[in-house]
Amino acid sequence: MMPESYQDQSQIAILKGIAFGDFYPRYTVVASMIASLFGGLLLGTTLLLALGPVDTLSPPFPIADLHSPVSVAAFATGMVGASSFVAWVMFGLRAPAGLASEHPAVKNVMTYVLTLATAIMAVVLYYLVSFLSDLSGMLGLTVIGIVFLYRFNKSNFWMAIGNTPQQVSLVSFVGLSTPVVVGIVAYALGLVPAFTVEEWTILTLYASVVWAGAVTPVDSVSRVIDDALETQAIANARFEQLSERYQKLRYRTPEPVTIDIDLDYDLSTLQGAQMAITGLEAMEEWLDQYEACLETREKLATCLDESVRDQAIANDTLAARVATLTENSHPKHYDTAETAASALKVLETVVTNYEQGHLPSDFLEDDTADLLEVAGPRGKQLTRIESNATQLPA
Repeated sequence: MMPESYQDQSQIAILKGIAFGDFYPRYTVVASMIASLFGGLLLGTTLLLALGPVDTLSPPFPIADLHSPVSVAAFATGMVGASSFVAWVMFGLRAPAGLASEHPAVKNVMTYVLTLATAIMAVVLYYLVSFLSDLSGMLGLTVIGIVFLYRFNKSNFWMAIGNTPQQVSLVSFVGLSTPVVVGIVAYALGLVPAFTVEEWTILTLYASVVWAGAVTPVDSVSRVIDDALETQAIANARFEQLSERYQKLRYRTPEPVTIDIDLDYDLSTLQGAQMAITGLEAMEEWLDQYEACLETREKLATCLDESVRDQAIANDTLAARVATLTENSHPKHYDTAETAASALKVLETVVTNYEQGHLPSDFLEDDTADLLEVAGPRGKQLTRIESNATQLPA
């Protein structure tokens, strides 16, 4: 499950997009778009000239010739077909072994053939926009414009380029704002062609098909390996969060107190990420105990004239005995986080009573003095310590 601070859907999408780079080099993402554009435009135009009413693309040619379901279907089939082939070659055939074993569909050519259904969607959209344009030219243009912007914004392509959430935000902002800025500048300079509303509508429809083809490789593969991306994203997010907690804890922890937590996790493969998630959950539990220990230690330190370590080796005083118990209750003395938590709960009671002046003066003396010799008290030992700390004065 995604950490609480990453529950927002947009954040999850960004993290999954970043995780895409753990399986495929980021330059492959850009290369797939370029190959899809060149290959898709070439094949789409070829089918358009062969099957549609368009005889030539040499200027000037009537844009009205593009306005037919056959033309849209031919161009969309060529555009998406070439893009699907690029996806299979660049992401399917080159899928990491571990990823392919978990998601064999990523190497199956039929997975990418099925993306040709996008061409059918383009034809359906054509009929919808044509119907709306009959009602109002601006209505048809508005709808296809919204569809184009939605498809442009929702693609995983932008997420897969960045290596951090900040980079993703920057890439997305630049990518989404560039067409707007270019359009405004072109309009201001009088460079916008004098097309009719109907002509702008059909051109925007074709632009949607071109963009869909450009990002088909990344989007189609992302859908196939969505579970793997989520696993990788969870592992990356947890590791980043816990590493940050660990570093802050180290900064707070006084010398020579140690924090024995293993941060050596291999997140470069899907299997490594799967194994790391369990380990990171255990790491989080240990961090909780180390933080609880440090907080209790800091509380005790405010009541002492010396550091906890120095006080623990001082003469036999109440403060020295409490400090010694604090040293002995350090999480490093325990095999499980649950056992450490039990010890720290008792330690918290002892330190709180000491801070408030309610700790018996003979705490851990006489018949309980042997408990100060135990590194990592547990079970019945903790019961005796707690009982000794909470007994009423005679």
